[in-house]
Amino acid sequence: MEPHSQFISVDGVKLHVADWGGSGPDLLLLHAGGFLGRVYRAMLARLVATYHILTMDLRGHGDSDKPAPDYYHWRYMARDVEGVIEHLGLRDFYGIGHSGGGALLALYAATHPGTTTRLALLDPIAIPHEPAFFARLSADNHPFVERARRRRIVWDSRQQLFAAYQGKEAFASWREDVLWDYVNHGTYALPDGRIALKCPAETEAQLFANTMSLDIFSQVAHIDCPVLVLRGVRTDTPLSVVAERVAQRIPQGSLVTVPDTGHFLAMENPDEVARIIGEYFRAR
Repeated sequence: MEPHSQFISVDGVKLHVADWGGSGPDLLLLHAGGFLGRVYRAMLARLVATYHILTMDLRGHGDSDKPAPDYYHWRYMARDVEGVIEHLGLRDFYGIGHSGGGALLALYAATHPGTTTRLALLDPIAIPHEPAFFARLSADNHPFVERARRRRIVWDSRQQLFAAYQGKEAFASWREDVLWDYVNHGTYALPDGRIALKCPAETEAQLFANTMSLDIFSQVAHIDCPVLVLRGVRTDTPLSVVAERVAQRIPQGSLVTVPDTGHFLAMENPDEVARIIGEYFRAR
């Protein structure tokens, strides 16, 4: 399954959209921070017979433009999502959003009533603006900011990157073909023959630092379509708690905990996640 690429300019930023084909109603997927739409190929392959699938690379990710570090506030990314959806003319569409992509998709649905049919949000980081969460996830205290800045970007080869990531905690439980999709499509070749990650370290760090820059949680109560929130049984606190709180706050929200998965549930068990989402989208 190979997508067709197009680029959509929103406020001067070129954003990559992949059209995976398929028949039926439109389905838009927004990826997690640090990744890109093509990482979800294995999951989308189970849905493409029923939906016309599109994925969007957020600014700073995949094949989209990489603005300066000051332009990774979530309000800019929310405007990007809005602009792409407007350009594509999507109405009454289905949506899947993972992590930060889930938060952005939830915000769009909340602020554009009547435009989305059903949503699946995978561990969305729509963090409540409450002291307990601010203390752990503010720009000064977020545990992943410095980790992102220290991330190795340049590698001798894709094989070297795959071997290194296969043993890393965040990637150790990924299905092998999904990890290869990330290694093959989340990198680009350098003139000297080495490869580099498409998402710069500082971009990912800025996204983590700005996690609390928009109060998306307060907005999700305005979503007017059915929403399935999925979390992995191994998803760490506080994100596991956030998923439950988001599902409770959405008027037509429901929560499913996926066995044997963590925060990267779509990468760890794409077939099962696609099955759950497919059944939910078909329900009436």
